[in-house]
Amino acid sequence: MPEINPYASSEDDEILQDGIAGEYELASPWVRLGAVMLDGVILSIPSGIVIGLMLFVVFKIKIVNGALTSMEDQLTVSATVGLTVFVFYFLFNGYLLSQKGQTLGKMFCEIRIIKDDGSTPSLIDSFLKRYVLNSILQGIPLIGIVYSMIDTFLIFRESRKCLHDDIAGTIVIQDKKKRRKQRQDDGEEDLEDDEDDDDEEEETNATMAMILPVGRSGWAIAAGYLALISILIIPAPLALITGIVGMIEIRRNPKKRGMGRAIFGIVMGSLGTAFLLFILTMVAIEQLVRHGFLERF
Repeated sequence: MPEINPYASSEDDEILQDGIAGEYELASPWVRLGAVMLDGVILSIPSGIVIGLMLFVVFKIKIVNGALTSMEDQLTVSATVGLTVFVFYFLFNGYLLSQKGQTLGKMFCEIRIIKDDGSTPSLIDSFLKRYVLNSILQGIPLIGIVYSMIDTFLIFRESRKCLHDDIAGTIVIQDKKKRRKQRQDDGEEDLEDDEDDDDEEEETNATMAMILPVGRSGWAIAAGYLALISILIIPAPLALITGIVGMIEIRRNPKKRGMGRAIFGIVMGSLGTAFLLFILTMVAIEQLVRHGFLERF
């Protein structure tokens, strides 16, 4: 009778490791964060305009001393913001999610969502479970804060699955399969020699990179510095743009370094740009009110 090891990995774990992890590369947490930020920037402009028009032109929401005047106005604002963001997210990303398991941000960052068995998730899994249900759970008072923290920090475990990935049965991967079979067909010995040469070259480049910005994308370097001063808001769009250009350059030339700087620029640039757009929107509304195009609120 064969011995049973209770600490051995299950068949499902072996299938996941040999099947999914063997064919695909898991997406980096920072790349996933960059994709989320890009989605936010892409959606913030059209949804922000519609939300502003709906609240101050259609519903004529009034703000006194920086606060809403009634509970009815508060409910109107919450419903308008939630519904508008939901609709725009679906319009921009619904088709991509159903066909490729991607949003616009994920497409740009070259990552996508797949099911645990490697198939493309349905719209129910990729949109309703991962986005809508996740947003509802995050909106629950007190519980939502705890849920959000758990959901975020779980990405740093080995499987890199957030809590909403567990709920939907999905995983986020790089949008390029590892060409293991093709490498085997080309010959094991040649690959070993090439890998040794590549390792030596990488060690040399890594040593030089510690002293000088050798092999790094200039755009990524600029994005990193601009991201550091994005707290001043004005440089934020430049950090976002240089980060995006740097990421494109590194994607096209894998020998280039600096992906971390590029992603840092995208993340900080996205946050600063979103805040800048909010300020500009409020200034524009104030000017419209001052010139009589909108009723004062």
